[in-house]
Amino acid sequence: MNRDEFFNHLKDRVSPAGLDLIQKAYWFAKSVHRVHERDDGERYFEHCRRVALILVEHNLFAHETIALALIHDTLEDGHAPAGTILTYFGANLYK
Repeated sequence: MNRDEFFNHLKDRVSPAGLDLIQKAYWFAKSVHRVHERDDGERYFEHCRRVALILVEHNLFAHETIALALIHDTLEDGHAPAGTILTYFGANLYK
């Protein structure tokens, strides 16, 4: 699935402000994981996107939850500085 297909699943179900947050999380996670691969050679970001899609498939369209699914491994596996999560996404997603 590509970016356009991912966001097509969301466009009629999430507010414009929610889509902005999800887009920011999408690009942040993709950037953090750009050099990472899973054990099978797949790009690591695909895992993050799949987790977000599981929420969508279960009709969970809370934009903060979808954004969190996208960035969920950026601290542990992507080694992003903790402050960037707080700065870019706020305390709700940092917890």
